[in-house]
Formats: sequence, C-alpha cells, structure tokens
Amino acid sequence: MFTNENYLNDVKENLKLQSDILIESLMRVKPYNFSSEVKLLDFCTFIEPLNYEYSILMLSMDSNNNEVFNEENDDVFAGSETLIEGKYYEVNIKNYDEWEEFYLANADFLEEQIQKLFEEWFLECWNKIGGNEIKLPSYFIFHDEYRSYDLKENKWIDDDIKFDSVN
Repeated sequence: MFTNENYLNDVKENLKLQSDILIESLMRVKPYNFSSEVKLLDFCTFIEPLNYEYSILMLSMDSNNNEVFNEENDDVFAGSETLIEGKYYEVNIKNYDEWEEFYLANADFLEEQIQKLFEEWFLECWNKIGGNEIKLPSYFIFHDEYRSYDLKENKWIDDDIKFDSVN
C-alpha cells in the first residue's frame, strides 16, 4: 500500500543520493566569468510527474527576462547549462495500477510537496558550495511558475519584482 509519507520519503532519499552531482555542477559554474549582458541567473527546475524525471538548468538572463547567449567571446559565459537531470522516483511495474490510483487521488498535494522537497534539496546544495559568493542575483525557479526563490534573500518573490531590481 502506498502512502504520501512513504512516497515523499522515497523522493527525498533519491534526491539526497544525487546531491554530489548537483554540488559538483554548482561548483563548476560558481567561478564563471559572466557576460556583462547577464543581469541574473535562474536555476530552473523542470519536473515531469508522469515519468518522475527532472532537470535543473542554469539560465543566464538579461534585465528583460530574455536568455543571454554568448556566440562571440570565449572569455565570458552566457547561455544555459544543464546542471543535473535524472529520476526522482522509481515505480515498481508490478504495482503500477495501484500506484497510479494512489497518485491520482493525491496528485495536487504530492506535486506541491515534491516542489518543497526540490527547493530544500537545491538550497542545501547551494549553501554547501557557498552559492552566495556568486556576484549576480540568483534565483531558484520551477518552469512555468510565476514566482522565484531569491537565493540571496532566502525568500519567494513575484517574478516581476525580480526583473525590476536589475533595471
């Protein structure tokens, strides 16, 4: 029998097992020399609840909420970079029908809790690498959401505020 608590604990443990990969990726980008056109960094998390896959990309953004790309100067970074991708849960095929029934009955609650687990996991890794040493304003976001977690101020903000601060 599936329970919310067991499922969320499994997800949390699966993410923990992947912490070293995320930490290594964050350490790799920490010293980047960013293009002067880059005004902030978005660490964008994509979660696919139907197949339990996720990815986190670092996006370099300008003050108009457009991604900045560097095509001319190898001495500076601009663009996007995949930090990590993987699975956050494995479903036992023998119990798939039971699992699907459980998940559909609890989807709204579980998806909200999954986001919280990803947020906590990312923040733990960010803090371990001293992420605040990155000079640019930096945000943790979920794809297609209207808010961002300000990694310097440690709070959720509306996306409009984020771009107002760099103009």
